[in-house]
Amino acid sequence: MTCHWDDGAQQDFVSGWITPLVLTCAVVLAVCLVTGLVLFCRRHRAGRTG
Repeated sequence: MTCHWDDGAQQDFVSGWITPLVLTCAVVLAVCLVTGLVLFCRRHRAGRTG
């Protein structure tokens, strides 16, 4: 995020590496959650000998 002042000055409040870092963390978290859900479902179904 860059702020532009009336006198033409600019100031970056968020570094350029923050957005890719947040995106990478979000993707890793999503993969972990999906993997955990799949493993939970497989174990839950395997427990039923019905």
